[in-house]
Amino acid sequence: MSSLIRVNDKGLFTLANPFVALTGVEYQVTRLITIPTLLAQGVDVLQDVFIANGLTIDTYNDAVDNDILIVTLTSATGTSITLPANYITGMPNVNTVPYTRRIVSVDLGSLPSSQPLDGVKLLLKETVLATVGVDAVVNEYSASTTGSVSMDQHLELERVRVNKRAVGDTERQRRIAAEEKAQAYKERMLALEAIVVQQQARLNEQDA
Repeated sequence: MSSLIRVNDKGLFTLANPFVALTGVEYQVTRLITIPTLLAQGVDVLQDVFIANGLTIDTYNDAVDNDILIVTLTSATGTSITLPANYITGMPNVNTVPYTRRIVSVDLGSLPSSQPLDGVKLLLKETVLATVGVDAVVNEYSASTTGSVSMDQHLELERVRVNKRAVGDTERQRRIAAEEKAQAYKERMLALEAIVVQQQARLNEQDA
């Protein structure tokens, strides 16, 4: 296995006891080095790599005799595991696909504190499900900065918001409207075709 390991290899590694990799965490090979080179650098390989991890001096001697490399695996969070290469029992699968937790944020600006947002959250949830295929959790938060406006200002702001809701169709709304028009046109065409078929059938009966 050690002959297959290369610096910069990245993915999910399977390690033999007593070494443990975090479940589902990708590691990258950041160092691949011989025991004699580490010793020349002043590193106490026996203590730091073997004894500290519950391995024995016999295991160390076997590693020296068999030219086992010492590997350092580092995760994206900076967590490192240094171990003999023969304790790596599973290499990364090159067919893995990296996943990242994605968060979409919507800033609504200043709104009346009493204004309900249940409909907005439901629409967001339905839109995400329809476009991404994810049953998302939609949370509502309020920023620490709050303030008040006069009643006249509130009425004007509300008038602007109502006007935008009336004329500001979203892309999803426009798409739904277009699909509804297309469906209605299709139904009219089918109805016309049915009428033509019926009339042709009557003509055929008269000719007979």
